[in-house]
Amino acid sequence: MMKHRISAFLLAVLLAVTAAGCSAQEPEDSAGLPESSAGTAVRSEAFYPAEAGYTDFDGSPIQGWSGWNADGTFTFQNRNTLTTLSRENQVLETITLPEEALPGSEYSLDRSDDYILTLSNPGKMNESYGAVYYTDSGTVCLANLTLFDRQGNLVRQYPRSQVYGYDENDQKICLLPCPEGEEVAEVYGLGGAMPIYWLDGHTAIFDCHSFIIFYDFAADSGQVLDDMNEIAAQFGRFSTYCGSQMGGVVDGTYYYLTQRGTDPISGYTLWAADADGARELLDGQRFWHLFAAKDGLVLVDDIDPADPESDSRVWYLPTGSTQPTLVWSGDFSLYITEADQIAFISWAWSLDSSVLYSYDPVTGTLSSRDLGECIQINSLFTLVRDGSLRYYYSQYKDGERTSWVYDTATDTTTPLTRFDGGLYVSWLSPGGRYWAEQDPSTDDPRLRVSRWEY
Repeated sequence: MMKHRISAFLLAVLLAVTAAGCSAQEPEDSAGLPESSAGTAVRSEAFYPAEAGYTDFDGSPIQGWSGWNADGTFTFQNRNTLTTLSRENQVLETITLPEEALPGSEYSLDRSDDYILTLSNPGKMNESYGAVYYTDSGTVCLANLTLFDRQGNLVRQYPRSQVYGYDENDQKICLLPCPEGEEVAEVYGLGGAMPIYWLDGHTAIFDCHSFIIFYDFAADSGQVLDDMNEIAAQFGRFSTYCGSQMGGVVDGTYYYLTQRGTDPISGYTLWAADADGARELLDGQRFWHLFAAKDGLVLVDDIDPADPESDSRVWYLPTGSTQPTLVWSGDFSLYITEADQIAFISWAWSLDSSVLYSYDPVTGTLSSRDLGECIQINSLFTLVRDGSLRYYYSQYKDGERTSWVYDTATDTTTPLTRFDGGLYVSWLSPGGRYWAEQDPSTDDPRLRVSRWEY
């Protein structure tokens, strides 16, 4: 069990590089992109600067916010500008956020269908940073944030304040503003690595680990849905296993796993949070991993939680269902992605072979590709091309990283070239026809939109 839990935290970082898509169809034509050749990507020529409003710990620039739009266009941040690119990597629109309204000189950015939210994200913790907090009466407050509409017009500025300071006795005190007669009860710092889970265009979830907050930006009010501070405090240094562990939004509801028992390695129960509050699901059944897919949840548990070497089970819980469907059981490698279908891996040194799996929630079909030998798989996703399911994966063997595509219709495996030895496909478009990539040859963050031809 412990091995799964440690891997789960590491995997959250790795999965951030590959985005899930939906089944919307996109045009086949791609004017302005070069012609493809067998086994190579169809890459566009132009790169665009894509720098965040803050720097890395060593002072180097880092990639800014970016995301696909419903119509297949791609929007990205370059400091205080947001640029939308067409599928052909051409600039369609640029929005500039007024610098005087930003919550400081260093900030991160997030976006919903209705709003653009900027959060103060300075390099030093003694400076003002974006924060969500609640008072002893339950009042939810925000500080060091600015809210814009999708056209870049200022909607609301939240108070700018240093979060902590010291009194005359050198005791740490909270400096965040509070309604008269109230005191700050709990504070959670927001920043570039902390996602905001938008339920729709104007409501969002702040997952603060030991408490879950719902916030309505249209009404400018929030509420604490799930306060787990007292539970976490009972476990001292083991409190990292209490509170929320991972989560995601499906159909306007935020789902997460949480530990509330006395045994920190017994697994987590599934909870849901939205405007109606927080509630436990599936009668307390315990899991150790959750993945939010387009139309449901993928959940993983152990057949025998008391056995560290126990086989695992993969379940699928469709939206609106109260009972998960068993998809597979075996030695699970803790890697789940989704493009056209949900993909995962069975891989371990104790096995004779690595197996790639793909599950279609619509038909309930589980497909697999046995690689015939035990190989370390670093990334995996599946797409449907010309009616054929194709596995795209990167492997590490004999000190070398290579990338491949397996076509189920032709039963052929083809190397994917021009990936610098590893499959690094970031920001896959909703239809899986286009993708955005970062330029690895320069210190300044840049990106471009290109087209898949595999």
